[in-house]
Amino acid sequence: MSRTSQAQLDRLTEPQRLKGLYEAYRSPGDDFPAARGVLPQGAGLVVLLSRLHWEPSGEIAVPGGLDVWNQILRQAADSKSARRWARRIRSSDHPEELLDAMASLARTETDSGPLQVYLTLSAMDSARPAEKRLSAETVRLLAGRYAQLSSWYLVFAEFPSLSDESILRFVTVADAIDKIPDQALRGNAMGAFQANIGLWQILARQGEIANPELDSSWQNTIQPFARIPSSVQLLDAARTSLGAMMQAATGKADISQDALVELLAGPQQESPDGQQVRTALAGRIRSVLNDQRLVSLDTLFDLSDGLSEMAHGKPANDRLLSLAEELRTSSCRGRFSARARRWSGRHERIRAITRSCRQRQT
Repeated sequence: MSRTSQAQLDRLTEPQRLKGLYEAYRSPGDDFPAARGVLPQGAGLVVLLSRLHWEPSGEIAVPGGLDVWNQILRQAADSKSARRWARRIRSSDHPEELLDAMASLARTETDSGPLQVYLTLSAMDSARPAEKRLSAETVRLLAGRYAQLSSWYLVFAEFPSLSDESILRFVTVADAIDKIPDQALRGNAMGAFQANIGLWQILARQGEIANPELDSSWQNTIQPFARIPSSVQLLDAARTSLGAMMQAATGKADISQDALVELLAGPQQESPDGQQVRTALAGRIRSVLNDQRLVSLDTLFDLSDGLSEMAHGKPANDRLLSLAEELRTSSCRGRFSARARRWSGRHERIRAITRSCRQRQT
């Protein structure tokens, strides 16, 4: 407790609360095999006590309410201690029982137990205004999907203006992508989904997506990925998603690689030094794209539009053929560069082995 702030320490060392916490933590529970050491692990308890959030009434914050946490603890199938605490919480309407339960579970070594769920959801809920706290249904949903999706929850903690509907839609879309039967298509869809969310985070952090637009732009960014039956629909979904971000950031849904790079380099600057830095950042981003020999977004989208027009009876033109050649050439260069790097590494290893053999012979 001495590692916490003074304000936390004052709350935690209230006589009755301190006694309950100590009794809960010192009890080993039913989840500890005899082969484990007798000294308790303290890291979980330090994090719990340091990051506790409190209501104005002086009680600990309980995202979603005690009834939801009773269910979460009962559903912790790998923890007898959690289920035992669930029975105690069910017969009580006081948050102190939940705090004692979390102190007891701090001795359990796991990355996805009730304590980790509580800490994550508390961080998400504490940043929200009182009228926009997480609902009981949202808490139940996030707790149930914690093992699969917890790495994404940091987004909702960072942007508390994202509503319960946005959280629900994210989980729904992630489930839809995970259920795509074709493995290659599923991997590509997940990659595009993650990439677009990453771009949205950058634009939101830099203030290029205004705070009032965060919730709607988030939903418009992820919704196109809700149904991906083929690679053609995946390209359309990724493009629609990018267009929604551009609309929120610039007021125009037109997508070009140069415009996206300019946005990633940061908002417009008024001072000459700021403009110089922004230009330098944009140049570095472009150089990375060029070094990786990636096909530009403009080429991909123009080629897609041309093929779509051909599907509707319009004849192919020379520009469409040149775009296809650019795509083929870039792909071949990328494969050649990868092979060259592999063979270069192999040759170096062969030379090193040869030198070593000659030295041994000498």
